[in-house]
Amino acid sequence: MTILAAIDLTSSSDDVIRAIPQVANQGETVIMLHVADPEPDFVGFDPGPDVVREQIEKEFSQQQEQLENFAETVSLNAFKVTATQKRGASAAVIMETADQHDVRMIIMGNRRHGTVYDILVGSVAEEVIRAAAQPVLMVPKND
Repeated sequence: MTILAAIDLTSSSDDVIRAIPQVANQGETVIMLHVADPEPDFVGFDPGPDVVREQIEKEFSQQQEQLENFAETVSLNAFKVTATQKRGASAAVIMETADQHDVRMIIMGNRRHGTVYDILVGSVAEEVIRAAAQPVLMVPKND
């Protein structure tokens, strides 16, 4: 079986990492997914000078390194861990990845932005909960 852990690389990621051993079975595969911002030209923006594109790629590389460090931490608990980073709309990429790997559960953090933000913009967590065929474990931010 497989679990998908959606990691946003914020402080709430630590809480998600700590929750994995509590819900994953020994020897189970854990896919750690970080969804990075899409390429600027993908969303219709001019990417600007090469220095901007280089900075975006540098950030992507740093995020991958951070994700791999999280994966190494989880793998110490005897889980097979795959760290992957994809670009795109967060909820859509999470759902696509969950379907591709036939995961039994999605684990993700829940950062509250506030009522007005949630009314106007919504949240990735809410989109995933509404669309997921699998159970979704929301890990609250532990302040």
